[in-house]
Amino acid sequence: MNQIIHLLKINLINSFNINTLFSKEILKKKNIWKPLLFVFIVASIAPSYYLYIGFIENIGKSLLMINQESYLMVIASMAAFMIVFFFGIFYVMGYYYFSKDTDLLISLPIKPTNIVLSKFLTVLLYEYLLLGIFLIPVFVVNSTLTSSGIGYILKSIILFLSLPVVPLSLSSIFVVILMRFTNIKGRKDLFRIVSMFGFLFVVLGLQVVIQRNMINVAPGQEQEFMSKVFTDNRFMLEAAGRYYPLSKWFSLSYYSENWILYFSLFVGVTVLLFLFSLFISNKLYFKGLIGGQESRSKKKAITSKEYSSILKGSSQSVSIFIKDFKVLLRTPIYLFNCVSTVILIPFIFIIMPLMTGAGDMLAPVRVLVESNFNVAMLIFAGAFMMFSLLNPTASTTFSREGKHFWIDRSLPINFSSHIIGRIMSPMLLHVLTIAAMTVGVNYFIRLDFVYLIMPIILGLLGGIPISLIGFIVDLKRPLLDWTNPQRAVKQNLNVLIAMAANLIFMIILAGPTYLLIKIEFNFLFIIFIDLLIILSASAILYKYSIKFIEKRLPTIN
Repeated sequence: MNQIIHLLKINLINSFNINTLFSKEILKKKNIWKPLLFVFIVASIAPSYYLYIGFIENIGKSLLMINQESYLMVIASMAAFMIVFFFGIFYVMGYYYFSKDTDLLISLPIKPTNIVLSKFLTVLLYEYLLLGIFLIPVFVVNSTLTSSGIGYILKSIILFLSLPVVPLSLSSIFVVILMRFTNIKGRKDLFRIVSMFGFLFVVLGLQVVIQRNMINVAPGQEQEFMSKVFTDNRFMLEAAGRYYPLSKWFSLSYYSENWILYFSLFVGVTVLLFLFSLFISNKLYFKGLIGGQESRSKKKAITSKEYSSILKGSSQSVSIFIKDFKVLLRTPIYLFNCVSTVILIPFIFIIMPLMTGAGDMLAPVRVLVESNFNVAMLIFAGAFMMFSLLNPTASTTFSREGKHFWIDRSLPINFSSHIIGRIMSPMLLHVLTIAAMTVGVNYFIRLDFVYLIMPIILGLLGGIPISLIGFIVDLKRPLLDWTNPQRAVKQNLNVLIAMAANLIFMIILAGPTYLLIKIEFNFLFIIFIDLLIILSASAILYKYSIKFIEKRLPTIN
């Protein structure tokens, strides 16, 4: 037990940078901007969170009006399961297999079970923080729909602590099996990535089909369906319970006279699945970890021509880009936070609407777009730029190198190649995201492609200054000292700083555009002004980057 506590403490210090958070250094004048930035971010999010709380209240009232208030906790638990399962796959893979402290831990006299359990608990604590933000308002609203008091609070605490354990256990089982049995010669990284996303698409697809079947009403049965909804206060709960028994038990722990039975079932299944995942992890984790570190060389004779092509050089910027992009693809945390949007956007904008039938609901949008063409095109361009703003690839370009950054710094690479090579990755992702979003939206809205040329050009060019701003921020204060790659992206303050700086740039760009639209200025002139601002910002930022990297790069330790 002591080993688990010590390991968990170390994991939390490394993952959340707790020592720095409570350090006296944070109180010095030069660092006072950090807590101020935190306050600014919280203040910025507060209005949206207030709207979210209001949204939950409205759902609760709506369900109460149709006599289905018990369905609120079903919705909350199903959403929590999917969030934890989806994020859990990437977090488990990052903490279990890509944390730099793993090699040290397996060499120490520590029980393998304790290592696995400490890593699982670390990820679980992170999931508690994530779920707490979304579920606390749900528990509060639910207390107004059912009996509240000290018993309700204690029950809710236990259920909240149990809720993410099941999906996280399933995530860990999937990951350790994947890592154990996908060490296929030199293609294991590619095979694992394809398998992981393929599995996620299957799970999401099943969820969409299940949701569609749950609310599917046969033609002519609408009146009977509504009658059951209003007369049977468990009708929707039971419909969901056929597919999600845990969600049913979770809700009935509040809304049943036999709540102790359902409460015990939920907690009992949670404990059993947790123990099973721990058993599987003990059997397969270290075999997959060792197998993942093995490599096989291709014993193949090559000709002199092939040897010459191997030695053939490429431009410095392209070499930096290739190396950087390979790291993005091989590291799950980087893949999830930086690259996955390119894969998920087509799924969200094409596959899910097709499966749910929601695509038919987008038909009126075309009429709205065509009636307000100029404004709609500028909104599309702004949306394209927002995707670049939200992507952390540029603002973590140096941080992702970690302690190996000295290699890049010592190579004879000119400064302009550093800049161009390092913004090629975010720009490539930006291009692919815009392409995926354009195809997805246009599939249902059916606009002529010529209409989208202008927002595509503005969106692509707008990604350049946004990427350069992220590059400058990370060059200013790269986070190189980390043991887990999650800290380089998920817990890197540079991402938030770059996001704030890019929001200011977006405001500078949107301000004149909005004023010119209000006074009904010529649309082509508005486009010209936007292009002028974007190109001027790109030129200024690039020239500044050249001067700054020349001064800053040799001093980074």
